[in-house]
Amino acid sequence: MQKFKRAQAQNKLSIERHLEANMLLNSSSEEEDETNEEDVQNVVGKVLLAYQGQSMDAEKVISYLVNSFQSSSAVCLICISTVKKIDPIWNCNKCYAFLHMSCILHWINDSLSYKRAKGITPIWACPKCRMDYDQNQIPRLYECFCKKIKDPPYQPWIIPHSCGETCGKLLQPECGHKCVLLCHPGPCPPCAKMVSVKCYCGKLPPQPRRCNAKNWSCGTICNKKYEFCLHTCNNLCHAEECPPCIETVLLKCRCKSSQKEGKCYEGTWTCERPCNRRFSCNVHACESTCHLPDDCGNCPLEKNRCCPCGKKRYDVSCRQQQVPTCGDTCGKLLDCGSHFCNMRCHTDRCGQCLEVVTKACRCGSYTKEIACVKEFHCNKKCTQMRLCGKHLCNKKCCDCVSKNTSNLCEKTCENTLNCRKHKCAAPCHSGPCYPCTRMDVVQCRCGSSKITVPCGTRKRIRPPPCNKSCKIPPVCHHSKRETHRCHQGPCPPCKKICGLTHKRCGHSCPATCHTKVWVKVKANGVKTQPIGPWEKPGKDIMELKTLPCPLCEISVLVICLGGHETRPWPCHMSKPSSCGRACGRLLPCKNHTCELTCHKLQTSDDNSNSGTPCMECEKECQFARLPGCTHPCPQPCHPAPCKPCKQLVRISCHCGISTLYRHCVNLMSATNKERDELLKCGNQCPKNYSCGHRCINDCHPGECKGEEQCSKKVRLWCKCKRIKKDFLCLLLQKEQITVECDNVCESLKNERKEAQEAIIAKKREAEELRNREEVEKFEKKFKPRRKKKDKYENLKLSQGNMGNKCWNTWILAIVVSIIGIVIVYMTSSDSNILEMS
Repeated sequence: MQKFKRAQAQNKLSIERHLEANMLLNSSSEEEDETNEEDVQNVVGKVLLAYQGQSMDAEKVISYLVNSFQSSSAVCLICISTVKKIDPIWNCNKCYAFLHMSCILHWINDSLSYKRAKGITPIWACPKCRMDYDQNQIPRLYECFCKKIKDPPYQPWIIPHSCGETCGKLLQPECGHKCVLLCHPGPCPPCAKMVSVKCYCGKLPPQPRRCNAKNWSCGTICNKKYEFCLHTCNNLCHAEECPPCIETVLLKCRCKSSQKEGKCYEGTWTCERPCNRRFSCNVHACESTCHLPDDCGNCPLEKNRCCPCGKKRYDVSCRQQQVPTCGDTCGKLLDCGSHFCNMRCHTDRCGQCLEVVTKACRCGSYTKEIACVKEFHCNKKCTQMRLCGKHLCNKKCCDCVSKNTSNLCEKTCENTLNCRKHKCAAPCHSGPCYPCTRMDVVQCRCGSSKITVPCGTRKRIRPPPCNKSCKIPPVCHHSKRETHRCHQGPCPPCKKICGLTHKRCGHSCPATCHTKVWVKVKANGVKTQPIGPWEKPGKDIMELKTLPCPLCEISVLVICLGGHETRPWPCHMSKPSSCGRACGRLLPCKNHTCELTCHKLQTSDDNSNSGTPCMECEKECQFARLPGCTHPCPQPCHPAPCKPCKQLVRISCHCGISTLYRHCVNLMSATNKERDELLKCGNQCPKNYSCGHRCINDCHPGECKGEEQCSKKVRLWCKCKRIKKDFLCLLLQKEQITVECDNVCESLKNERKEAQEAIIAKKREAEELRNREEVEKFEKKFKPRRKKKDKYENLKLSQGNMGNKCWNTWILAIVVSIIGIVIVYMTSSDSNILEMS
């Protein structure tokens, strides 16, 4: 245990050194407290937007909401450090305290492990309100306040540690409604729903009221009838049961022998008059006071008709007060519960047990023969640890080992609390001590504003703001400091005008005061890199130093080097310089000006070579070329005019088949006739006449000529496409020539017409036959049946149809053969004509 305490103390010291070295705690809390008040009010307004109750009902919730934005107001009672907005937390269901998730888990593990080791019921409690929780209520995950979302992310526009959704918890006291606020810390506000409820007595009709204040009194007399009397309730309309009836009436006693005035709810009362009525034995009288005549009962001496030990019965009258003894052994069980009375039957009480038995002491270490009525205690001290787990029991003959329990420790704990200032004054206990209950006062520098904070958090909480002015004297050359509020730490730097005179120009310094200002200085004046991660980098040291006055910035008029303008310059830079404009002097090309920045021109009289010559023109020639020429001049910028363009131009001929290359100057300066000659390629023209034949001339401009001398052959056909003849194109252009059909064409045409008529006749006969069959079927359906005659007519009709079918088949075969012969003849004649041509 001592080793554990030493290790724990070393860990605490190392953590303190680490926090002091990095100085992160105060900076992080300052950054978190820089929350705009308007943003806080907007977020609180969004949370309470759906709540329609009175503002007084939501004051407690508003205080929790505002405190959740201030890091100094939420302190973990286990580690006594600020609960930041991004830290995972656990909040109690009763006191709503914020605790770090890691801290509460350590607290729970320590409490449960000790109680399991001591055989105590394993439950854990909240460090603040001591509300008990079971093992299954150990927080496993970081949840929002309404327990809907796991690990809620921090968002600056909603309440820290919340999900931003509707709370939805059942309101307390339970009314069936749910909380309509957004996920929030602290308790839910009273229910603001409107319900229709009657008054307590139910006389008036229901009225709409807030659910949290739905019970109301109408202010009239209750007038409800009491259950046990004839009176009615005279109180105003009230809640719960009617109070007891307080009417003043005459109350009779139980025996009805006397009466007195009293409250109606008191009922009957008991007087002190004895009964004195005789029992049924007519020997003894009732000695009780004030009761009904039938409540006397039987004579009490009639029941005791046995000897004192109860082994023998006697038939004696109740007039005999004492029953005789039987003379046998008493045999009643003594007070020890193990032995019986060995005296003769007696009327008085049995004595103590005097049997000698072997008894063990209370701790079970020794045994001894002793009277049964006596107890045996040894002098051995108990070596069991007390309930604190730190001190021995040291009680003589203690039974804590046999009962498997531990006694409470009677010493004081005196462990240093988490505030590191006070010691625990509670009895010695196990596990961590309760947080320190004392409070510290944090005040501003002048002591006007004060706040109370939990003990141990004074260093982590910023002092309260103070509206009074700071009274610290200035450290600069000014006689009085600028007015500012009371603050902690050094005063802000002086922001007055310096006013000191420059020695070079005599102007006064217009800069902000720079006398005795804080400046970062490296340790030992050397900026070195750490050798490795084990070496800490050198800290910056803040020192008060007086800085020199900055360069004079008063405006002075100065002419530029090129003589373009006169501009105001700062006093410390008041010398001729370039104005930044272009030089503007004409270059030797006589077309452009110098584009260099304003500079001093070098002259022949200047021997110092301090000037700069103007630039050389490197631009391209910008003179216009001949109309139609798109080629730039290959020479750099020069005086006019430009040389003729000798660039080869790629151009198509008149017919568009060949690509020609000609000099640009020849094309642009040539006449129309010369241009037509230049664009001829010498090939035959690829264009066609209107008759469809190709032009016979060479490449030429315009439309093709000589269409009237076209000597190409053209083939013409007769109307039936059997006869064909060839003619020259020029003859067809002069007159219209046609090819007429001969007799063979006329015969073939007639044969085709007859074959078509035969086919049409065949179709017509088939249609008539079909119509006739349908008429016969219709008549047969509506006429009486004649079997023999109908059978004969059907046979005759079928034979006639068979004959017609045979004739039709022969006619169709003859027509098909004729058409085949005509087709063969036409194909043979066409092939002969093609061979002749």
